[in-house]
Amino acid sequence: IEQPIVVDNPSPVFLFPLQLNPHSAASPRLITHKLFAHLSYGIEDCWSWIVPYFGLGAEIEFQGINRSNMVQTDKTTMQQWGIWFKGGWYFE
Repeated sequence: IEQPIVVDNPSPVFLFPLQLNPHSAASPRLITHKLFAHLSYGIEDCWSWIVPYFGLGAEIEFQGINRSNMVQTDKTTMQQWGIWFKGGWYFE
């Protein structure tokens, strides 16, 4: 009676190893560029034996630039960026 409640809709399709093409995941050669920077500052006059510090950074990654005489790629790389804040302390 409760069987229709637990049945997946649509039902799963099972694959066999011979149905898979291992060359379908092949990718052409890629090149990306990544730039990053980080600035930090330590407050040395705070205490005599512990030094707090903080920092701020950023990064960006992008695909290589194509010249006009090159074949246009299909943009298979993922551009990404990030920012971070870092803090802590160290002992002298």
